[in-house]
Amino acid sequence: MTSKIKIILIFLIISITTNIKANNFSLKSNYKYCNHHNFTYFLFDIYDIYLCLNDKNFLKYSKIYKNNFSIFIQYNLDFKKEKLAKSSIEEINRYHNIDNTEKYYQKLLSIFPNVKKSDIIEARYNQSEVKLYHNGNFTGIIKDIYFSKIFLDIWLNENNKYQDMIKDLYQ
Repeated sequence: MTSKIKIILIFLIISITTNIKANNFSLKSNYKYCNHHNFTYFLFDIYDIYLCLNDKNFLKYSKIYKNNFSIFIQYNLDFKKEKLAKSSIEEINRYHNIDNTEKYYQKLLSIFPNVKKSDIIEARYNQSEVKLYHNGNFTGIIKDIYFSKIFLDIWLNENNKYQDMIKDLYQ
């Protein structure tokens, strides 16, 4: 078998596996569609993220916030809530200039749990707020619509430095 054919076969297997994972997740999530991305950083498998919604017409950055959707993150490592809150604020600051970083950090600390490998965090957006769930249990709410959107922009901003993730989530 030539090396080109091997590369194509590997690509097809990875693509099929990703689609199967996303389709299986949509069955569990009560959404019609879920797109998946496996987020790795320096060879560490950090988390699997799913963007789930009922209408694929909203799978564009310009339209995503005009519809209800959820982001599910299944962690592949353990994280303390302080680390999650700190890295979230750092990512928000990458795309948005926020003045009240301490206020937002404290809000995230109040609603983030410590996560263990295999835990799932859901951020459920309903066009006016974000509700957070940890393994299906409600942990808190972001009622500030501006903060709701810039929080979700960590993963959804079209200028995200992780363009492979953006491509997978908006496919």
